[in-house]
This record gives sequence, C-alpha cells and structure tokens, in this order.
Amino acid sequence: MNKYLNKDFNNAVSELADYYVVKSVIEHFSYWATDDVNAADQSFEELCKSLRLVDDKISFPVYSGHSDTAVYATVDDNVRFRFIHDVVHIENNLGFSYEDEMKVALIMLAEAKEAGLSGLALSILSAETAGMAKYNKKFKDFPENQEAFIHSCVQHGSTIAARVKH
Repeated sequence: MNKYLNKDFNNAVSELADYYVVKSVIEHFSYWATDDVNAADQSFEELCKSLRLVDDKISFPVYSGHSDTAVYATVDDNVRFRFIHDVVHIENNLGFSYEDEMKVALIMLAEAKEAGLSGLALSILSAETAGMAKYNKKFKDFPENQEAFIHSCVQHGSTIAARVKH
C-alpha cells in the first residue's frame, strides 16, 4: 500500500484540519462540543431529536471525548470532523448502520476530492470514515488508539487494518 514519511502524514492531517475549519462554517448548521458520553452513544433518531434552532441555524451537540488518540492535533479539529460527519448524516437522512456509514464516507470523500485535497489526506479521511465503520462492524466499538488504526489503514488498507484490535 502507501509508504509515506511522518512529515507527509502530519502535513496531510493538517490539510484535513484546515479543510474542516472552512467546511465547518455551514450556512444552516452549528454545533456545541460536549464531553457528555450520551452524545456519543445516541442513535440517529436521538441525534435528530437533539436538533435545536439557535440563531437561525440547526444546532446539535458533538461529542468531544475520546479525542486523545485521534489523528488530529487538537480536540477542536476532531470535533469539527465529527460535526461535518454528522451534518452529512442529517442532510442525507442516513442513519448509523454500516451501510449508511459507508454512504456517508463516499459523500465525504467525493466532497474532499472535489475540494482538491491530496491523495494522502483522502486516504486518511477514508480511514477515518469507511475504515472506522469496518472496524466498528467487526468489534462493535471504535479503536482505543484511533491514530494507530488510521496509520494501519493507510499502510495496509482498511480491510486488513479492521481485522486487528487497535
């Protein structure tokens, strides 16, 4: 699969984080970060019920916990990714099933590709979305070390990486 330098990987992660800053300014949506684990464990239906109108925007909570092993440099970067991911779910009425997560992954990748992100950034985004969905399908959980899992996905492919506990 891909061989890369840590510097290249870190630059691609920064590229994604910068993209999320721009992408998170969504005309009709906003969020607030919360460390309440209930926000992480909610179903799609519960997410939809949590939507609130705040300053003419649809606003909802985004879980900030478990960001310590995320691939992103800051909790804010990870929360912005989660917000954008959830907006794709909401806008496309896609739940949290494996099949719907894969659809969300394809939508996010298409948008990022159209925005001109590098191949390595796209691979990281694929690992963060489709790869995590594959891992969750197998283990009914997310990796304890998300960054290590993403490195494994980029180096070996998500099908192989998702076979091993991270």
